Amino acid sequence: MTFEIRPAGPADGRAIAEVHRETWAATYTRWIPDVVAAYDVDRSAENWANEAAADSGHLMVAESDGTVLGFACSGPARGDDVDGAGEVYAIYVRPDRHGGGIGRALMADALGWMAGLGQPECILWVVEQSTRSRAFYESVGFRLDEGPGATEPWRGIMTVRYRRPLTKS
Repeated sequence: MTFEIRPAGPADGRAIAEVHRETWAATYTRWIPDVVAAYDVDRSAENWANEAAADSGHLMVAESDGTVLGFACSGPARGDDVDGAGEVYAIYVRPDRHGGGIGRALMADALGWMAGLGQPECILWVVEQSTRSRAFYESVGFRLDEGPGATEPWRGIMTVRYRRPLTKS
C-alpha cells in the first residue's frame, strides 16, 4: 500500500476526527465504553482543524488516494520532569490499516521533527492495559518510564509514560 505523510490542514479536521473516533472505538470500548460513546465528532473536527491551523505543534496525516488513514500530533512535552523533551500527544491509524507501516512512518516523522528542534528525548502516554499499543511503542525504541510521576489516571483508567532518547539526523 502506498501512502504519503503530509502536514495536516484545517480542511483535514473532520477526517482526523473520524480516524480518532474509529480508533478510540477499537481500542478503548472495552475499558471506557461511556467515553467512546460520548465522542463528539463535530466538536473534535473543529478542535483538530484549529490544531492544524496553529503553529504550536506538529500535526501530520498519512493519506492514500485522498483518504486520511492516520495522524500524529506532537509538540513540547507536558509535565514537571520532562526537561525540554518533546511529546507525541496522539498517534492513531485506522484499525483496518494496522501493520502497513503507517504508524511507523508517522512516528518517524514526529521523532525527526522533535530531534530537529534539538529536543533531547520524546515522551508519550499510553493506557496501561493497551498491550498492542505498548508493543508498538517498544518496537520503535520507547521504554517504560518507571520513575516518579510516570503513571496517572485518564478518564477512569491508568496510563503509563514511555520515554525515548532523540538524536539529530
